[in-house]
Amino acid sequence: VWGKKIAPLLGVEYSLDQIEHDILRKLGEPRIHFAIVCASLSCPDLRTEAFEANRLDEQLDDQTRHFLANSGKGLKQEGSTARVSKIFDWFEEDFERAGSVESFVRRYRDLPADLRIRASLNYDWRLNEQRD
Repeated sequence: VWGKKIAPLLGVEYSLDQIEHDILRKLGEPRIHFAIVCASLSCPDLRTEAFEANRLDEQLDDQTRHFLANSGKGLKQEGSTARVSKIFDWFEEDFERAGSVESFVRRYRDLPADLRIRASLNYDWRLNEQRD
């Protein structure tokens, strides 16, 4: 489904993969990874409001903080290590443009200086189904 061209944008049909990798990631904004959602259990939570241009910076910060506060999928402290989502591994180059994975994470979470950060949380690809 990710490769199927389904989204018309300015007269051109794009796939969800193209929108993510060829448009959004090229903006150089790593917080985008916490705003786009593939519907798996380990994905960032879907926001309950639309992203708005005049509030986008604030909303992306909020989305990033919310994700990193979730110990099941964002960041889990275990002794001298903080295990973070595989998103930080898969898109490491995006976070490197913002300094590094570690500096990015520390911007949004107050963590002990000697804490080691590793992108090693298990990623659960099962569908995040709506519950009644």
